Amino acid sequence: MSDRQHIFASGDKFSNYYEIDSLLERNHSSIAYKAKNTRMNHPVTIRVFSTTLDSEAELEVFESEARALIRLNHPNIVRFYHYGIFDQMPFIVTENLNGISLRSKISKEAPMSIAGASRLAIQICSGLQYAHKFKGADGDPQPIYHQDLTPENIMLSTRDVTRITDFRLSQLSSETDKGNSYIIPEELNENNTTGGEKADIYLLGLILCEMLSSPQLVERENFKLQTPAETNLIEETSPAELMGETNEILQKCLAEAPINRYDSMDDLGIALGSLQQTATLIQKATNYDTEEKYDLALETWRKASSYLPNNLEIPKRSIETEVKSLLLQAETQKAIGKTEEALEIWKHVLTLDPENTTALRLAEFGKLHLEINKLTEIVDQQKDKIQQLTSAKDDADSAKENIERDLIFKSDHVDRLEIDLGSFPEQIREQEEEIDKLTQAGKLSDSTIERLQAEIGIHTQQVQELTETQNKLESAKEELETQLETSTQSITKLEDDAESQTNQIQKQETKILEFTQAKEEDDQAIETMQAEIDTQVQQVQNLTQSQTQLVTASEELQSQLNAKNELIVKLEDDAETHGKQILDKEQQIQGLTQAKEADDRAVETMQAEIDTQVQQIQNLTQSQTELVTASEELQSQLNAKNELIVKLEDDAETHGKQ
Repeated sequence: MSDRQHIFASGDKFSNYYEIDSLLERNHSSIAYKAKNTRMNHPVTIRVFSTTLDSEAELEVFESEARALIRLNHPNIVRFYHYGIFDQMPFIVTENLNGISLRSKISKEAPMSIAGASRLAIQICSGLQYAHKFKGADGDPQPIYHQDLTPENIMLSTRDVTRITDFRLSQLSSETDKGNSYIIPEELNENNTTGGEKADIYLLGLILCEMLSSPQLVERENFKLQTPAETNLIEETSPAELMGETNEILQKCLAEAPINRYDSMDDLGIALGSLQQTATLIQKATNYDTEEKYDLALETWRKASSYLPNNLEIPKRSIETEVKSLLLQAETQKAIGKTEEALEIWKHVLTLDPENTTALRLAEFGKLHLEINKLTEIVDQQKDKIQQLTSAKDDADSAKENIERDLIFKSDHVDRLEIDLGSFPEQIREQEEEIDKLTQAGKLSDSTIERLQAEIGIHTQQVQELTETQNKLESAKEELETQLETSTQSITKLEDDAESQTNQIQKQETKILEFTQAKEEDDQAIETMQAEIDTQVQQVQNLTQSQTQLVTASEELQSQLNAKNELIVKLEDDAETHGKQILDKEQQIQGLTQAKEADDRAVETMQAEIDTQVQQIQNLTQSQTELVTASEELQSQLNAKNELIVKLEDDAETHGKQ
């Protein structure tokens, strides 16, 4: 191998397919150009190496590695299109990426948050995992290691999607640049046998460390200063709760001995995933806490702790949030007058955070408030007792006044009784005189009484005689009333019988009239049904001629109609039976008519489907014609591509010989 460099200018032709647009970047081993594929007319990036390949073995190794790179297909790895030798200089063509390098982002945004830095690192890790597990065309493992991973070799899209570029090719690597910040200890110690996956892990650790550091950590002249002896490679992180886990990951990535680093990119990816998930959850929990959505914050803290169960800072933050939530609940209980419930909450806060001054102060306030409430209750009880005693005294005074009034009333009553007793002797004397007068009047009235008694005896005899006469008259009256009642009942019975017979006669006449009318209606119905049956028979015959599928049904209908014609004669004797049979016949005829209509609709539907299928066949025929035309065009293009491939192979063979 030998080194040579040639600078191409804008507009220069490169190989047979490319035209140089501008110079993108230049380092100690290669130059990158933005160019255009003149045949496909799309932009590409060409990296031209300064190392020439002086032997067939070197060329074979270069082509093998380049073919493997072209087969890489991952969203976090740049696409490799082409490789070759131009003017004795090896080159590789890749897609042209729009965006910025990770170096630019670090310069503007470092130190980055753990969530942001780990999200980018996880994407890089994913691409490298894919490359490390790559298999060749024969299915055998063919791992591809980058070994030149730097922020300059990581491109970012507008949405911060990472694309890994510039994999190191073994035959095109110049001597180790010991002034380079991104260099593994094995190369500084001139031990090239332990590179590979462990080297990529180390370099990715340096990138992650630089994203999280404010000053560039790796601007050093030698390896001894490159790995600090301190436990913490970074002193501040966002969020601060994850500083221990972050430094642990960095220390393991940047271990001087490869054996002490992560065993694989898979293991590093798992660690970074947990770190990113936890950082995101911590940010959410912090936002919820700020918005006083404490229930959501506590749930998010618990999720974050489940990712990193050994982290001691997250439970502390969770307790802080729970304390805030409890203090808010206690304040609410206090505001509605439930001081005892609030005091229990404050006590619970002190079990979580014994040094919480707010809870201590409020707990003391709660205790004093409860004591004041108890004293207030005692005072209120004493007031109630005093009020009850006052009320009892008022009642006693009122009772005393009532008793005094009763005594005065009774004293007055006694005085009145004494006055009344003093007047009793005079009243007795007057009553005795009145009795004497009544005695004398009684003696005078005795003779009058005897005379009146005699008259009463005479009148009594007359009354008895009149009573006997009245009894006889009442007996005669009762007999006459009995006879009258018997006659009345006989007359009523005769009237009822006559009315019943009249009603029966009227009912019989009505029935006779109804039967006569029913007979006439039946005769008319029979005639009408006969006409309808004749018409239906004619319709069935017409349907039989127009629809061959109903021949069997029509014959059965004709047989049923003949049987019904015989039954029509019997219908004259039994109108009810005849009506039912005629109704059955109408239903059968209606069913046949509906079947005919359904068949007609089915025929129309089938005709419509046939028309649709004919249209579809025409469309398919047209599409087939278009497909044949397109196939011929594609075959023509394929032939042109095959001719181009043959030409390219000839050109490649010619260049190989050169």
